[in-house]
Amino acid sequence: MPKTEAELKKAAAHIGYEWRMLQGAVESDWHQFSVAAGSHQELCNAHARTELVLLHARLLYDFLFTFSDSPDDIQASDFLEGAAMREWCKRRKRLATTYCPVLTNHRKRLNKRLFHLSYQRDTLPKGWDTIAIVTELCKALQFFKSQLSQKRSELFAF
Repeated sequence: MPKTEAELKKAAAHIGYEWRMLQGAVESDWHQFSVAAGSHQELCNAHARTELVLLHARLLYDFLFTFSDSPDDIQASDFLEGAAMREWCKRRKRLATTYCPVLTNHRKRLNKRLFHLSYQRDTLPKGWDTIAIVTELCKALQFFKSQLSQKRSELFAF
């Protein structure tokens, strides 16, 4: 069901929040602060920045490239109109591979590392190229915005 302009404006604000949080997380340096060895804070400082980047990256990736039949889920296609919407929906998987190959290729690993307690967790590769992930999402969001009408594009002033 098509969304109202008011609903889209609110949804775009949520997307903007996710983008700002992603940028803030990747630019933060608090993970480098020294704390007591072996403390809970040391563990948190070592991993929280990366996990925060991955959390917001996954939300933006899902917004752009995954399909949901839940009317409550915000999707890129909600903002597109006519042929642009049909093309986006048809090419969604290919666009994901083109614009976000790191996240596309490591989505299963990301989910197991961050969103599911799994027996395979210890066997999965560690380390993430967070700069590449943010760069990919930036290009994907720019492409998405280029597909919008001028009125809808103005909702995404980030």
